[in-house]
Amino acid sequence: MLNKKGYSIKELLILFAALAIVFAIAISRVSYAYDEIDNSEEMQTATLKHVEEASKIYIHDHKEEFEEETTYFYGSDLLEANYLTNAGSVDISNIKIKVTHNKEKDEYEVEIVK
Repeated sequence: MLNKKGYSIKELLILFAALAIVFAIAISRVSYAYDEIDNSEEMQTATLKHVEEASKIYIHDHKEEFEEETTYFYGSDLLEANYLTNAGSVDISNIKIKVTHNKEKDEYEVEIVK
């Protein structure tokens, strides 16, 4: 009788091949789920809200650039100044942002222009 203490090379190769197939299927399904999340309308709305909030901070830090009644700038300005990162499915660099300055109240209104 043979005293067997481990698995043969064949058995290990079959095990690793089966695990590789299972992992490949799981990874493809998970990445598909993340793509669906990124492309969702909720994700786009959240991204635009982040752009709006980052714009308010940018305006506060660069008031001298927004003295006119109406000024426009782009998301690329926010990216270059490191106020945002382009991590989602929405291309932030092409977003146009309108800033309206109420000089009487010294308030700024931010609007995302599509």
